[in-house]
Formats: sequence, C-alpha cells, structure tokens
Amino acid sequence: MARNQVRLDIERREPFAGGGSFGDTGPYERLFGKAHFAIDPDEPSLPSIVDLDLAPRNAQGLVEFAATPDIIKPVEPGRGRIAVSSTNSPTVATVASWVLTTVVALT
Repeated sequence: MARNQVRLDIERREPFAGGGSFGDTGPYERLFGKAHFAIDPDEPSLPSIVDLDLAPRNAQGLVEFAATPDIIKPVEPGRGRIAVSSTNSPTVATVASWVLTTVVALT
C-alpha cells in the first residue's frame, strides 16, 4: 500500500445509538463525510476489482475515485471495532474498509 493514497474529509460526527455505552468499549460515534482514494491498480494485495486495469490513471499512474463511507467507531481510540460501509457499491465498500480502517483508527 506504499503508493496508495487516501484523504478522509469528515464533515460531521454524531453519537451512535443515542450515545449509549457498549460494554467495555464505551460509546460509539458515527462519522459523515467523503473519502477520496488514489490506488495503484498493480498493488497485489488489493481486493479484486473488475476491469480496474481499464480505469483512467492520473499522472502518478494511480486510479482515483471517491466514496461516501458510513463509519461507526468507538469514541475512545483503540477500543472496540470500526465498521465501514459505503452506499457506492460493495467493491468500493471493500476497498474503503481495506484502506480506511487504519486511517479512521488514527482519527
């Protein structure tokens, strides 16, 4: 993933499930925004994406796309799991999960 790029623009946050606590993990929050990706189509560890080799590439040879992820994460970093989905497509959701899980953990 050395050449792959992601920019996550969080537009707003809100408590998940009314701010209720989930055991030792505590409360979760829901993040709204947009994720911008530039991926190396030759990256061997990428999930299978149909016709990725046919997609236009930018000046760096990367394929650019965006997604509107639905992210639910613990308010306290490092506790519990992060859930990521996308309304764009199952493939975008898979790539978004693959890239964003690390990024969101740092947010």
